[in-house]
Amino acid sequence: MEGPFPVALGRLMHPRAIYGRLLRRLDGDASATPSHGSVRIYQDQYEHLMGLIKANDRLYSYVAERIKFRFVQREHRLYYSMPSRVHRVFADDVIKLIDTRIADVAVLHDSNDKDGNVVKNIANVIKQARVVDMDDVDVDGIWEFNWGPAENSNRACLALDIVYSHQYKTAEMSMTSLITRTEGRPAVGVIISVSNNRMRDNVSAADSNMKKRAFYTIFKVTQKSFDDMGESSFVTKKRSKRCEFREETGSCRDGALRIPMRELIGPNHMQFVDDSDRVTKSILDGEISISNYELNRFLERAEITAESPQEPQDHTSRSDPSM
Repeated sequence: MEGPFPVALGRLMHPRAIYGRLLRRLDGDASATPSHGSVRIYQDQYEHLMGLIKANDRLYSYVAERIKFRFVQREHRLYYSMPSRVHRVFADDVIKLIDTRIADVAVLHDSNDKDGNVVKNIANVIKQARVVDMDDVDVDGIWEFNWGPAENSNRACLALDIVYSHQYKTAEMSMTSLITRTEGRPAVGVIISVSNNRMRDNVSAADSNMKKRAFYTIFKVTQKSFDDMGESSFVTKKRSKRCEFREETGSCRDGALRIPMRELIGPNHMQFVDDSDRVTKSILDGEISISNYELNRFLERAEITAESPQEPQDHTSRSDPSM
């Protein structure tokens, strides 16, 4: 693993203090850090902090799985949150199913060369990436399209974020900004929003007084036409209105979350794709689909899982220089 970045000696104390608090949190001390907040930190200090984290395999895995980091260089600030277990279990199930659906598309279009080796297609190069390694990104899952020239460094194609309902507007602005400022890398964003009291831990899944509404919204990048200078721009649009997949009573609504493969890859990556190829065209004409029933089942499982004993949680929030 890559080691810590060099930082002037007098500036080391701050990232090392944050690192120490994260180690305490890893070892079960919930009082070491609030469950969400932000930290003022500069680029060199942030890079040093991430170097320290990556040099510790155990902590790196913990941060990747348990903490949502978003470093915003222009603000000199690191935003973080430690989602509840309901959130984590639900997100893990959705992420795994997306992986499965993408793999299904790849396998469906498998072909072999003359030596019997499987030929790479545009579906089996779509892989999950570690969000913690990306600056200014704060989502639950991100996938990359590993196709095209090596210098194409930003390969993101799909982003997934799961939020409380009261956080939806902020999440929508963040997702729209992410897609637009990267010119469609990722090309598609999915936000799943769940009623606040359903995402808390220690809430009985059988409690009839709990609101159970849950929605998803799909965003996609659209490439504008070329201007007189031969340049084009990208805008982000909602592909549809917020779709309710679970009603307030807990009943599941019919329907499915569908993402066409052509939209998932997006216009910025399509320049590297030969859509005249028979297999490629067939993949691009397909889609990945997750039924409302599957989403509802995952959410119910997460709520039930959260009723069992778990690690202590801290539910405070603050913003200070030392986390």
